[in-house]
Amino acid sequence: MFELTQDSCCSFRIWGNSLARWGKKNLSKKEVKELLNNKEIEVTLYSFKAKKEYKKSLILDSEYGISVVWD
Repeated sequence: MFELTQDSCCSFRIWGNSLARWGKKNLSKKEVKELLNNKEIEVTLYSFKAKKEYKKSLILDSEYGISVVWD
């Protein structure tokens, strides 16, 4: 976990539980690096209600850290 200090110059963060309701506990370091470099990645999410997996894109979002692109 990283915390903001008085010396911090960037307040951007990706919350660890932002995808928990879709069955993805956290992003791997590789996924975060790819997201930061390419601005978009594809992940597999699971809908507990529909009992179905979905391949969706994630993009960077300045307010929430990441957002799911729903077609």
